[in-house]
Amino acid sequence: THYPLLSTAIREIVGEGIAVIDSASATASALASLLEIHALGTPDPAPGWHTMLTTGDVTAFEETSRRLFGEDLGSVESVLLGAPRQEAGESA
Repeated sequence: THYPLLSTAIREIVGEGIAVIDSASATASALASLLEIHALGTPDPAPGWHTMLTTGDVTAFEETSRRLFGEDLGSVESVLLGAPRQEAGESA
């Protein structure tokens, strides 16, 4: 999960003679192809959105993601593993 953050440093260390393969890009391309082949893409031309889930502190997660990625990544929600997730409007 941390490879994209280190890719520049890795490329500098290994030099131009070594190919550094980004498996995340290959995986994303393969997924995009499969979604298109099986007509599973969204018909809506509007951009999508992300909801990040964390078992930790939401504020710390937001601050760390802004420092690492330089942008707001979207909504962040706290989750408790093993607990059933409530839908909007449901009471506990």
